[in-house]
Amino acid sequence: MKKNNIIVLGSFILAVILGIFGQDFAYLLNGIFPESYPIYNLSVLTLISIFLF
Repeated sequence: MKKNNIIVLGSFILAVILGIFGQDFAYLLNGIFPESYPIYNLSVLTLISIFLF
């Protein structure tokens, strides 16, 4: 039971972090992979955040 709570809490925290700092992560990924567009990175990060909720 405790392991399940840790997994749920961890995914919730990760979803919140991705939701709040998603734009910063998108620009960071654009710096690492310059051929990708930040809007696509932001869309993927937003969808991951929504699915984690």
